[in-house]
Amino acid sequence: MADRKRTRSSRSTLEDANEEHRLWKEICIALVDFDRIQKRIALVLKEINTILSTNNLEQGIPANLADQLKQYYAEGIELSMKELHANKNTTEKLSVLIALREASQDALDPQWKRRRRDDSKRNKPANHHKKQKV
Repeated sequence: MADRKRTRSSRSTLEDANEEHRLWKEICIALVDFDRIQKRIALVLKEINTILSTNNLEQGIPANLADQLKQYYAEGIELSMKELHANKNTTEKLSVLIALREASQDALDPQWKRRRRDDSKRNKPANHHKKQKV
């Protein structure tokens, strides 16, 4: 019976480790994509600023430049949405990875869980405004 529990526990630990590794790889890929998006946003903004700074806006913008600006603005909005989506997904994956790491650490070292819980209690601000019984 003990061997069966140990095998199940080992299998579970291995599955958790594989899941952590998979998540870590996905996070790394997502961060590379995030960096690529931000670099493209910087280029788009630079192009917009170049167009705006090299033209006299009081006289109006030629139609071809106005179309180009519209395209840059549309691309900037699209890239911003992608950046927001990438940021949200990466944050969620990091939260899951942290939870998995804490769970695996708890399983390996039960004392660690108690120390972590005690640390979180110490870091909570004291409630100085408790209601007093009259």
